Amino acid sequence: MNNKNEAENIGRFMFSVGALIQYKDTDQILIIRRKDKFNKDEWELLYGRKAQHEGIEEALLREIQEEVHLFNVSIIKALRIWRIYRSNDGKRKSENELIGITFWCRTDVKQVELGNEHEDYKWVSSLEALKVISIDGIKKDIEIFREKHKELGIGFSPLDRNYKFL
Repeated sequence: MNNKNEAENIGRFMFSVGALIQYKDTDQILIIRRKDKFNKDEWELLYGRKAQHEGIEEALLREIQEEVHLFNVSIIKALRIWRIYRSNDGKRKSENELIGITFWCRTDVKQVELGNEHEDYKWVSSLEALKVISIDGIKKDIEIFREKHKELGIGFSPLDRNYKFL
């Protein structure tokens, strides 16, 4: 960078990680309900920000431990890279731009202890999650999980066989 204008044009944003947590080798996934002001009372998957100098997988496992106190979690694969502006006023500013990756994770533990950002949780089928979650990007994460999971031919009930992907 030779001049000040070039340096000012470099993007400033936050990096986030998301976890779609599957129970064992089933179609059950963990959804949690927010209690703070951003997306208050919405059901969602687990998301959190990566700290400076923290590795991506390290941030993911830390966020899972902080938000739901699960310590026995395996990372299966990345599902999706996404970008949002996290604001209650809908304004796009560098301080509220988030770029993130949602990961498919798996655990064999159903007991969850919530951190301070959420007020409820439940293990539901991915189809049920699509019914109760209203946020499009989160639905997209679940749809990708369903596609990948269905390719493996496991964990779906016969009632799901007519489900159409968007």
